[in-house]
Amino acid sequence: MYIINPNCGLCNRLRCLISYCHYAESINSDLTVLWQNSKDCPGIYLDYYEPLPNVNFVTSIKPGVKIDYIGNYWHPDFNPYLADGKLGFYDKLKLKSYMENIVSDKINKLGKNYISVHIRRTDHVILAKSKSKYTTDDDFIEFIDKHDSNSNIYIATDNLETYNKFKKLYPDRIKFDYHKEENKNVKKCERTTSLQDAIIDLHMCISSVEFKGSGFSSFSGLISCVRKSQS
Repeated sequence: MYIINPNCGLCNRLRCLISYCHYAESINSDLTVLWQNSKDCPGIYLDYYEPLPNVNFVTSIKPGVKIDYIGNYWHPDFNPYLADGKLGFYDKLKLKSYMENIVSDKINKLGKNYISVHIRRTDHVILAKSKSKYTTDDDFIEFIDKHDSNSNIYIATDNLETYNKFKKLYPDRIKFDYHKEENKNVKKCERTTSLQDAIIDLHMCISSVEFKGSGFSSFSGLISCVRKSQS
C-alpha cells in the first residue's frame, strides 16, 4: 500500500493524485489518498468524481502510519506535462453522473462550437507576475476577438469583477451568470465560489473547441494537458 497526502488547490491535488495512480500501478500497489477538506480545496474528491480503481480515499490517518508523499507535485516518473501528448494520462477522472448532467446541460445551451477562457485572478496575480507569466485581460480579449463572433464564450474565473467586465464586453455570447458566491466575508484576493463550481469550470473548458488559460496556473495547465491528450 502506497499512501499520499495531496494538498493545496484542486488541480494541484488532481495532478498529484493521477500521477501517483500511475506510479502505484507501475509497482503493482494499491494507493491510499488522504484527501482533507481545506480552504484551498473545500470539498472531497468522491463527492464529485467516481471512485478510482485500486484507490482508497480517506479523510484521516491513524497516528504513526507512514505517509509516503505529502505535497502537490507529481511523481518524477509520471510528469503530466511531459505526458500531455499521450492519450490517457487524465482519463481516470470520471465525473459523477449528476456532475456530468450539469456540464452537458451547459454545453447544450452554449452549442458545441463555444470557446473558453480561464482568467485566474485573486490570489494568483502576484505569483504569476513574479514569474513573468501573468496573462492580462487584453490577452484574453485578443484571443476571443480572433474567433467567430457568433461563437459563444465560457468564462471561468475566480473573480466577479473580471466576470462582469467580460459579460459587459460580450453580453450576447456569455450565456451564464457568475457562480453563486459561497462566502462573501473573505479578503478581495481570495476566491468565493464552491469546489463544485470550480470543477464545472474545469470540464467546461476541457470540452470547448478552443481554450486560452492563465499563465502559471495549475488549473489552466491541467485543462491544457487533458485537451492535448484528447486531440
